[in-house]
Amino acid sequence: MYDTIEVNNASVVKLMKVVRREQNTSYEGMLESPFEPTEIYRVIQAGGRKKAPENDGLGREIYSHNWAILKDDLFEVINQVFWTGNISQQQKRGEVVFLPKAHGNQTPEDYRHITLLNSDYNILARIIAQRLRPVLADHLTEAQFCEVPGNTIIDAGATVRDTIAYAENGRIPLCVLSLDFKNAFDRITHNYLFQTLQGYGIGNAFIAGIKRMYEGPTSSVQINGHQYGPIPIRYAVRQGCPMSMAIYALCLHPFLHLLDLNLPGIRIGRRTRPTSVVAYADDVIIFVTSAADFAIIEDAIRLYERAPRARLNTRESKALAVGS
Repeated sequence: MYDTIEVNNASVVKLMKVVRREQNTSYEGMLESPFEPTEIYRVIQAGGRKKAPENDGLGREIYSHNWAILKDDLFEVINQVFWTGNISQQQKRGEVVFLPKAHGNQTPEDYRHITLLNSDYNILARIIAQRLRPVLADHLTEAQFCEVPGNTIIDAGATVRDTIAYAENGRIPLCVLSLDFKNAFDRITHNYLFQTLQGYGIGNAFIAGIKRMYEGPTSSVQINGHQYGPIPIRYAVRQGCPMSMAIYALCLHPFLHLLDLNLPGIRIGRRTRPTSVVAYADDVIIFVTSAADFAIIEDAIRLYERAPRARLNTRESKALAVGS
């Protein structure tokens, strides 16, 4: 899982051409200014209370209750880690723990792995996720509902429900295709990630800071109270890292937008444009209106599999015929 993966650069270039770039959009002033103490304190306060501590044993309450004492030092640490690269291996080291999925725990595939991170790293990752929100709002299509300001998982479910109801009531031929990508977060190569961020017009200094966070990280695996590792992480965005969801949404967007551009979709009621795809994190729903759509979908999947080296899980992908 954590070995080096070669990327098909020609496929990456094709996907980058799909990314919608707003004219004259520059994020340098917004993204590349130093992190302020108020910004750091805001992300500390935004987290849930009484959560399990990170792998260094520090809970968020320590920072919140002792802010007056810690703020100057934490301000220096966060800015030096990101902007100058003074980040230690210990700060980039994670601890992988396993949680059973809802349907059972009989095989290794029935467990979800979550990475516990250093507290300083975790706070910095939350700040980066917050700073990326305007980029998500500017570029991500209406198809994405995760991490996009104003969109929620309830909206995603309602869109799928309304589309199925509309097709059934109107006797419109429709196939609802649910795609599942195997280990979606673990199949994002860093080369594809950094090229994608450049495609959105994000400045080099901000991307360089993210690169430093991804250079040479390691994880130890905890099983039955014992630790194995550290293991070098050569690709993937970590499940459990606060910025992973935003970064994954940006990496998935070219694939979704490619489908959105080429599929006719289905127009519901008074909506100004047809709906062809809905996504929440790594769950992708495609609305197929004719047999010709499948060739378009297959070509898009193959391209996406070659670029970030994603892998479609055909066993967990499903189709539902509705309407006529």
